[in-house]
Amino acid sequence: MKRIRHALAGALAVFGLGLAGTAGAVVQGTLTKNIVDLNNPCTPGHDSIDGVLNINYTLQRGSDGVVTLSLSARGSGSDANNLFYRFLASGTFQFHDPLPAQIVLTVRLQPSNTPTSNATLGLFLQIDERGRVTDLGQSGLQCGSSV
Repeated sequence: MKRIRHALAGALAVFGLGLAGTAGAVVQGTLTKNIVDLNNPCTPGHDSIDGVLNINYTLQRGSDGVVTLSLSARGSGSDANNLFYRFLASGTFQFHDPLPAQIVLTVRLQPSNTPTSNATLGLFLQIDERGRVTDLGQSGLQCGSSV
């Protein structure tokens, strides 16, 4: 677990450097979120869903000083009964001074036995006043289409 946190902290530090760049500068990268022991609130009993979510991002500062963050996330996992899940999310966020800011990315959980999502997981990214991403964590899990 400690290795995962160090790897995530390194990825987040690199991610935050792009906000301090010049206008037009683009930073791209990937963050990884391990999904561990999730309980799908749309199903009875304890599911214990485990998997990995890869979050690809593009960060760009415009000439007007506005920073645009685009995220696309995909991953997969399975539960204790070997039911396969896909994890899907995307979003575009714009930041105007002043920072800090916090964004919530809504991740859809799609079980393999249904064509639609039945639960959503919220992930937050915390951005400090200097434009560095300082945290990535879970903010909620619910049955339905939004967190």
